[in-house]
Order: sequence, then structure tokens, then C-alpha cells
Amino acid sequence: MEVMDILLLGLAILFYFVWWKYWSITGGGKKNLPPGPPGWPLVGNLFQVILQRRPFIYVVRDLRKKYGPIFTMQMGQRTLVIITSSELIHEALVQNGPLFASRPPDSPIRLIFSVGKCAINSAEYGPLWRALRRNFVTELINPTRIKQCSWIRKWAMEYHMKRLENEVSENGFVEVMANCRLTICSILICLCFGAKISEERIKKIESILKDVMLITAPQLPDFLPLLTPLFRSQVKQAKKLRQTQLEYLIPLVSLSF
Repeated sequence: MEVMDILLLGLAILFYFVWWKYWSITGGGKKNLPPGPPGWPLVGNLFQVILQRRPFIYVVRDLRKKYGPIFTMQMGQRTLVIITSSELIHEALVQNGPLFASRPPDSPIRLIFSVGKCAINSAEYGPLWRALRRNFVTELINPTRIKQCSWIRKWAMEYHMKRLENEVSENGFVEVMANCRLTICSILICLCFGAKISEERIKKIESILKDVMLITAPQLPDFLPLLTPLFRSQVKQAKKLRQTQLEYLIPLVSLSF
């Protein structure tokens, strides 16, 4: 290794150490945040969680025993404040709801499916989110609408029971989760578009929604945006999946009008 390479490597290590010491949440310095587990330079606690190879909820459970009901984790460039107490959750999300109601930036893949954070489950807290929520409450979950849509639940449950009976007679067993997902999906589709559609189309849409959930699951670029260029193939795959999703949903939007 050349002397210049050694010098550059040493400067890079020194820079990373200084950054971690003075800017990283877990690296030290005065931070007005709850204590949490010490992390590694640049990545914080991210790889510590990944290397445990178990669901994140179990990691949180163990950390709660050591750090209490509220603690901080530095996941790459994202700072997470974990709350595990019902009293603290009520204080944060109810008593101080407007203060903590906003959402962090979305990954490029999730932005594809949220149409630039314009969906009720992704929009930032503000006029757009309030308009979407008001429309959702008025049109879907108020008591009058729930009563008016009772025929949808009845229709979906009739087909649900028929599918179970057919599976039992043909296979001798039933796939509980698959059938429940399909029934819930048929109810939601009918609520959204106000029309019954064939079971085959429901199955295809449910399959697409499952793929969307898998592709939008948290990945490394969500915590280390610098790695986003390395995931270009996933972004292309997401755009293709989004196009497929639109091909199935746009005809239903036209049908509802």
C-alpha cells in the first residue's frame, strides 16, 4: 500500500471517528434524547440489529429491560425513539399528537406507491392529511356508512364460507390465512369501488398488494440513503409493479363512475 493511500485511509478513519463522536446520537455529545445502546460509527445500531437475525420486536423487548420504557436507537442515518409504555404512547400520540404527527422521509420505492406521499397512510401531517382523514371518516367508517355497507360484508362472508366448504371437500383442510386475506381484500375492494368483481380479479389484486407490501418493507437505503444507488434494480422492479397495479385498478375506478 502506498504512503498516500495509508494517509488517506487514516484521514478517513479520523473523520468518521470525529463525526461519530460529535454528531452521531449514540456516539456521545449533548443530545436531548433518551439513553440507548451504544452504536458503531456511521451505522449506529443498524448492523447490531441485523446480525441478531430475529424479529425487531424481540430486540426491543430485551433493550427495554436495560434502558426502560423509552430509549433511543441510531439506525444508520435514522434516529428512532422507541416507546414501549402505554402511558408514554398516550402522552406522545394523544396529548402531544400534533407535535409528533409528522412522518420521516420515504424511501424512493415507497414514494412510487404513495404517489409522492399523497395517501392517507403516508401524507405528512397538515391540510392534505386532514382532508384525506376527513374523507375517510365521512365516507367509510361513520355508523351510517357502516350500516349501508352491510350487504358487502354479507356477500363477502357468503363467498368466504363457500370457499372453505369447497377446500374441505377437495383437500380435507383449509388455508385459514390465505382465505381470510382474500375475504378482507374483497371487502376493501368493494368498499373502494362500490361494485362486486370476480374472484379471479380479487385474487390477482390481492397478489399484487402482497408484492407491494414485500417490496416496500424496510431495506438498507431506508436507514443509509447513501446506498440508494446500489438498489436501482429494486426501484425499476417497483416501477414495473406499480404499472401492473394501475393496469388492474384503473378499470375499477372507471367502473365506479
